[in-house]
Amino acid sequence: MDLRPPRERKKCATTSAIALTLLSTFLCCDVDGYMPGMGLHSFKRGEIVKLKVNSLTSMKTLLPVNYFKLPFCRTEGRVKVDHENLGEFLSGDRIINSPYILKMKDESYCEKLCTVDFGNPTQPKLETETRKEERTKNEVDRMRAFMKKDYHINWLVDNLPPIAYIQDDNGMEVLGSHGFPIGYFDESNSPYIYNHVNIVVDYHEVEGMQDFFRVVKFSVYLYSINDQTSSIESCKAKSTQHITYEMAKSAGPQRLKGDVQFTYDVEWEKSDVSFSHRWDVYLHQTKHDDTGVHWKAICNALFTVVSLFFIIACVLVRNLKRDFARYEQVLSEEGLEESNEESGWKLVHADVFRPPEGALFLSVIVGTGVQILLMSLLTVICALIGFASPNHRGHLVMALLFNYELMGIAAGFVAARLYKTFKGKSWQKCTAVTALGFPCIFFSIFFIMDITAAFYGSSDAVPFLQIVLLLSLW
Repeated sequence: MDLRPPRERKKCATTSAIALTLLSTFLCCDVDGYMPGMGLHSFKRGEIVKLKVNSLTSMKTLLPVNYFKLPFCRTEGRVKVDHENLGEFLSGDRIINSPYILKMKDESYCEKLCTVDFGNPTQPKLETETRKEERTKNEVDRMRAFMKKDYHINWLVDNLPPIAYIQDDNGMEVLGSHGFPIGYFDESNSPYIYNHVNIVVDYHEVEGMQDFFRVVKFSVYLYSINDQTSSIESCKAKSTQHITYEMAKSAGPQRLKGDVQFTYDVEWEKSDVSFSHRWDVYLHQTKHDDTGVHWKAICNALFTVVSLFFIIACVLVRNLKRDFARYEQVLSEEGLEESNEESGWKLVHADVFRPPEGALFLSVIVGTGVQILLMSLLTVICALIGFASPNHRGHLVMALLFNYELMGIAAGFVAARLYKTFKGKSWQKCTAVTALGFPCIFFSIFFIMDITAAFYGSSDAVPFLQIVLLLSLW
């Protein structure tokens, strides 16, 4: 039993809460998290800047799939998967290396990546080529299906996603930073593929360090070029000219058939944007982005909530006025006898301090709400400090998980305290239900969704070892 005076106990509890908050803020992210002047990668001139590929995503299916599920150009040797934390797995990220070679401040002109055979139905096939023809037809059908489902390619350079651009006769169109399409369909529903990209990387020179640079922007310009290696001047030997829209237009678009040559250009542009402000351009280009803020849906939801609030308020005020009018009117002797019977709002005064029937369930809900509220506040603190930066993928999800687990202490305390206020007899049972109730429900839903994603072959499915890690955190 604690024999210290109440003031000292309160002071000790406040100190413990502050210590837990600071500990959570420190542990929700690792020590080399993004802060100004810390954890920055600077590249020397000629140093390789890795271009990595992430899962293919679609706003129609909401099921990401592995990048190499489609016949894209692969790296020589074994495909290397980046070391991913639990937050990246839960977010559906599957980051792997790519065959694109970028060297700091080294320009590249029409670099040949690979040639993919998508078959040619106009040419007769020999019997020995039947199996190869069937495989090619399956790849073409799969590519067409992914294009119809609006799957987008996601690249990363120094953890920056690309801002995609497409040019036509009407001008340049900005697609946004949520990936870029595989190809497109013309008016006759014939598929065309973007087989050339101009990769433009903006860099900022590091102050006080000669020949050291940092990546501050990543852009891609998409082109569909038919037989670009023979008909475009830029793809000839020793060319120092990047492919332009006029060159691509003169060659014509590349249909999804036959041998398709994949190529790329690399351009480096100097920028005055500092490393700490490199995400600003991504935040300010949402007006061209389909995944921006849906103001119409938000306004409709707010209008519905406000309308329901006023309807309920009108009904309650009407009933309250009717009861007050009945209480204040002059009654006869028979009316006085009837008024002695409590009715309307008079019935409420006896129920104000009466414990509810579902005291245990109410206490669990309140404790879980406090847990989620404190988790949100601590995660916002992590983001404000700079630890949960988008520069470190998955850290925000890990901060949410860790803070949720840590604030289980507050949830158990609040739930048990409220349950004892309602004259509950078993606060241990309330604490156990708070720890197991809602997490079990949410984990069951997550597990069913994970099985569904694995059934459809989506990369969104979390591996079994990561699920075990998640359960150990719980």
